[in-house]
Amino acid sequence: MGIFGSLIEGVGSFLGSKQGEEISIESYVQIAEALLRELGVDIKDSRLDLESKNDRGWLIQKGSAQIIILIAENDDDDDPTIEVVSPILKLPPQNILPFYRRCLELNRYLIGCAVCVSEDKVLVRAEMPLSGLNLESIALMILNVAGAADQLDDELAEEFGAKLYDES
Repeated sequence: MGIFGSLIEGVGSFLGSKQGEEISIESYVQIAEALLRELGVDIKDSRLDLESKNDRGWLIQKGSAQIIILIAENDDDDDPTIEVVSPILKLPPQNILPFYRRCLELNRYLIGCAVCVSEDKVLVRAEMPLSGLNLESIALMILNVAGAADQLDDELAEEFGAKLYDES
């Protein structure tokens, strides 16, 4: 049945919604927090203080990688999104083209997430609109990003001499 099987079975009653019915942002926050509790995360300690009171976020640790989970209203669209992101490295000081090539090659094999760059940070990231997502989809997003980040941070740091994000 999987890691979140018992949660998935009861998700309809937990949210008080029927299939095909719109689910509020607050309901998705409840889903995310239920998943995090199932992973043994202390919700109070993991909550992020964000500028917008409509947005919610959590910071968790998976091995050596920090995982940020954000549920936010989207300025460009009416549909709020969930973003799961893990800053894993600073860009390496040398061999940047081979590094970028390696990241693109890795993206070919990653499931449900991608390695990307923002400013001087290397991230593992996934983002989806909330509408239509269920508990299992959100769990997979978190687990895919967490697993990839935990594996790739040390691997890429060693291969390219890059600093781990938390070392800077």
